[in-house]
Amino acid sequence: MSILLPPDLETRIAALAASTHREPEAVLADLVEAALDRHEDQAKVGALRSALEEGERSGRADYSLDRLLTELDDETAH
Repeated sequence: MSILLPPDLETRIAALAASTHREPEAVLADLVEAALDRHEDQAKVGALRSALEEGERSGRADYSLDRLLTELDDETAH
């Protein structure tokens, strides 16, 4: 795949490639991969934030760790 980059970005990638003794294509591939990973991480953080906010809006739960563990023990015993 061929990507047309603005000249200033091409210059920055070439400089980074030269300073790391790598091919510009490898540097560009790493940068694109990092950007995609960051985008995915941001989406996960957004989903987590939404879930936390939903949980906070739902109010206080009647929760007992001991009761939950007993229920799980009872389920696995059968």
